[in-house]
Amino acid sequence: MQKPVVSLTLAYVAGLLLGLAALHFPSAAGFFIIAGLLTAGLLIRLRRMTPAQALLLILPFLIGIFAYLYSTAWFPPEHYTRTFTPDRFEHSVAGTISSPPDRDRERTAFILDLSAIDNIPASGKIRVSVRGAATIIGYGDKVDAFGREFKPAGFYNPGGFDYASYLARDSIYSTLSVKREDRIKILNRGSGIIRTILDWRERIRQTFLASTSGPGSAILQAMVIGEEGDLTEDVRDRFMTAGVTHIISISGSHLAMMALVCFGLIRGLTLLL
Repeated sequence: MQKPVVSLTLAYVAGLLLGLAALHFPSAAGFFIIAGLLTAGLLIRLRRMTPAQALLLILPFLIGIFAYLYSTAWFPPEHYTRTFTPDRFEHSVAGTISSPPDRDRERTAFILDLSAIDNIPASGKIRVSVRGAATIIGYGDKVDAFGREFKPAGFYNPGGFDYASYLARDSIYSTLSVKREDRIKILNRGSGIIRTILDWRERIRQTFLASTSGPGSAILQAMVIGEEGDLTEDVRDRFMTAGVTHIISISGSHLAMMALVCFGLIRGLTLLL
């Protein structure tokens, strides 16, 4: 083993990746673990590797697996999955908005970093969905929302989209449904460069809504600011049929816009020099 640090690091990283796979594909992960152990045994038998070298690779590999599984299975004592069970009643949930609000005309969704549930300290992330285009809230706001909590669930179709697993990858294990925008109280406004950029984005969206309407407005929002909430299934199908879906997604056109802005800034600085 000429570079033990590199080998140990790669073995540990491989263990972390296999730990991630074990959460969603336990059978496949078990197969790879057994295959790895058998391969190590074969290399030892063929004298391509000493038992000490094999142990130095197997140990960080197994530590990586168990470290990842432990990190996903362990929650702090105040985590809401330990202290709160969803029921049919509405609850007061306080926290900080940690994602850009995803808005359309009928719904607004965002991720909330919890600080309390019913005035009891709590931690963890929850996905909040508000009926209507909630324009009073933004990234970084500390809010108090009143709604009903649900455990995420899908349609359980074989091979279909697993909504619960999708949210769990971001450490989100519950959703909160808020009936109206007025059931959200802003405790403190967010600030910072990210909030400023997102406020600009929302102003552009409001300008589009005020000056345009129908599918044209939805397409402009998707192309310029990446807001796809107002796109109808019919419009999406038409773009898919034409093979130009990339036009209404965060892709080449948006990267080209960013490249143009960066080019202009760098060119201006170069001319100043």
